[in-house]
Amino acid sequence: MGTWVCLTLVLEFINCIYFFPRDPDWADVKLAQAKYLLSRIAKFKTLISDRYECIPEVILAGDFNSTPGDMVYQYLVSGNPSSNLTPDCLEESPSPIPLCSVYASTRGEPPFTNYTPGLHWNT
Repeated sequence: MGTWVCLTLVLEFINCIYFFPRDPDWADVKLAQAKYLLSRIAKFKTLISDRYECIPEVILAGDFNSTPGDMVYQYLVSGNPSSNLTPDCLEESPSPIPLCSVYASTRGEPPFTNYTPGLHWNT
C-alpha cells in the first residue's frame, strides 16, 4: 500500500511526500488512498490555519506511479477522477483541497510521474 513519508509544516507551507503502490491493477486502491490523503492534508491545513491564523500553501510530492490521464492523477490535479475511469465501487467526490501540477503550468506534463530504467509496465 502507500506510505506516508513526511508531513511537515513551515508556517508558510505544508510539505507532504507520499508513495502510491505501483501495481496498475490497484487503481481503485490508489484512488481511495488519494482521496484519504487529500482529506487528511485538508484537515491538517485547517488545523494550522485556525491555530496560527495563516493559510499555508500545500506542496505534495512523491512517487505517484501514475500517468497523466489516469484516475489518481486526474483526482490530484482536478479534484475529480474522469467519470469513464472511476470504478463503480468508488463514488465521485470533489477533492477537499485544490492542487495543480507544477509541470503543467511550467513545462508541460511528462508522460510519467516516475522513471525507473529497465522497468516497463502497462498503464
